[in-house]
Amino acid sequence: MGYKELLSNMISNSNLKLKEIADKCEEIGVKINPSYISRLQTGNQAPASDEVNTAIATVCGGDVELLRFEASVEKSPDIVKTFVNEVTSYFRETTKQLFSAKLPEAVLPIVLEQIDSMSKLDIVNNFLKMDKADGLENKAEINMGPRIEDDSMEPLIPKGAIINLEKETDIKNGDYIVVEIEEVGVMIRRIVIIDENIVLLPENSAFECLETLKKRVKILGKVIGYTLTKKFN
Repeated sequence: MGYKELLSNMISNSNLKLKEIADKCEEIGVKINPSYISRLQTGNQAPASDEVNTAIATVCGGDVELLRFEASVEKSPDIVKTFVNEVTSYFRETTKQLFSAKLPEAVLPIVLEQIDSMSKLDIVNNFLKMDKADGLENKAEINMGPRIEDDSMEPLIPKGAIINLEKETDIKNGDYIVVEIEEVGVMIRRIVIIDENIVLLPENSAFECLETLKKRVKILGKVIGYTLTKKFN
């Protein structure tokens, strides 16, 4: 979904007329007129500035960062737009293939639908959060987690790496997390949440996925990177 489609959906879902949106934007200090918003929707006007996009999204109850992101992509040179679209499409399809190979058939359609509904910004953010560089302990809000003692998450996370965790955060489908499960112990996996169940996926296909009840799982934090140490023995 591009900028104009996202903006049109945002306006439609708000149930506000363009005049009402313009008036509400002016109330928060951003003056625009209805005809300008109309041109933005049809693509007859280049995407608005961050200030205007923030105001419109706020008034319409939409995702401010997503609208700003799509505006930035739309205003970029064609080579940048092509790169963003192809890279996010690649990660979307490879994620679907990974889940298709590991998830039970009963839950697969739900998960694939969730992946298809992810925005390009969601994909970019998930990728950027998996920062593999050393020295992550110098960043704020990072907690040192356990050392990964097997190759279940390779090639994404190597055996012997010390996990960097963000403890106070929302967990979403597709996130890499550290969990503790009764009678199983601590493990690092990609999570899929389906109603009252949780599916935990390894990266290494030699390991099996685990499906269990939410109430059996204690989430210790979200993986936001790792620190490489000496070779694991």
